[in-house]
Amino acid sequence: LDDSTIAPDNLRVAMADSFRDDRRFQLGIMDDAAECFDTILTRLHCHLAVDEAQDVCTAPYCVTHRKFGMNILEQVCCRRCGEKSEPVSYVQLVHYISAPAIM
Repeated sequence: LDDSTIAPDNLRVAMADSFRDDRRFQLGIMDDAAECFDTILTRLHCHLAVDEAQDVCTAPYCVTHRKFGMNILEQVCCRRCGEKSEPVSYVQLVHYISAPAIM
């Protein structure tokens, strides 16, 4: 590791300390890497764009949303009859998709 990277052990300890009250990311307990990534992005947003709501952030200085924000348009289509739900649009930093949903 060079000086510009955080050692994984140091990151785990920092996450465990920060989320002790929530009982998340505690040492010796498995937490999903995507949840950790999502949490880090959310915290960055909260510190960079204090007055902007996360789900509608358009601040040009919010690096989190400028680089990782995804505009999601979600619509369900019935395979039998072809009926479609109304499209729903929202912004997410990390998008979770279950394996069966993409198969």
